[in-house]
Amino acid sequence: MQDHRNSLGYRIGHTGEAMIVEGHNADGELIRIGDAQRGAQQKLRCECGVELVAKQGDELAWHFAHASGQAGACEQATKAAAMRFIRATLLDANAISLPQEGLTTPVQSISSIDKEGYGDFPIHRVSGNPLPSLAILTKLKKKSANEIAVRARRKNMALMEVTLYSYRNLPDEELAEAIIDNAPRKWLHGGDDYIRRSYYHRPMDMSEVRRKLGF
Repeated sequence: MQDHRNSLGYRIGHTGEAMIVEGHNADGELIRIGDAQRGAQQKLRCECGVELVAKQGDELAWHFAHASGQAGACEQATKAAAMRFIRATLLDANAISLPQEGLTTPVQSISSIDKEGYGDFPIHRVSGNPLPSLAILTKLKKKSANEIAVRARRKNMALMEVTLYSYRNLPDEELAEAIIDNAPRKWLHGGDDYIRRSYYHRPMDMSEVRRKLGF
């Protein structure tokens, strides 16, 4: 059952909330639920600092739960897992498809992640080409991002939304491909005029992306 939740904590192929799927040992190492020992003997801790119990039964998809209260969901853990997975996906792929322009899809190369945070949504600001700086908002839930778009306009920052909530119950490989290329995306501010002027258009080579992602 350990493979029935993806790295975001969502059960693959099912609806429902994200559960805790990662814990830290005493050395600070990150342990996935599939690699953990059953119960609380490893004394793993949640992102929020609470001790965890590994739930590895035969009927339910494996996950961790807080030892105090047995809660299997934790907002802090869910946010941290999302940030780690999206960051790793962007850096491993080194590129992301931008919103389609006519019949072509521009591609942004990614050389580094300069800043990241998670308020209502995960946001990663990357450097690369053709946009020297691009903020990527990954939408994991149906909630308006208008307030963030307003702030982007004030800062004159290129901001793109990747609408991922319909893909969040997929296996990691498909989830990563959705982030990089398959999920719907749109400009929340800027970027489109710059892209049109740059004429930087090329197809996304998904076989190359899969190789970089290790799938």
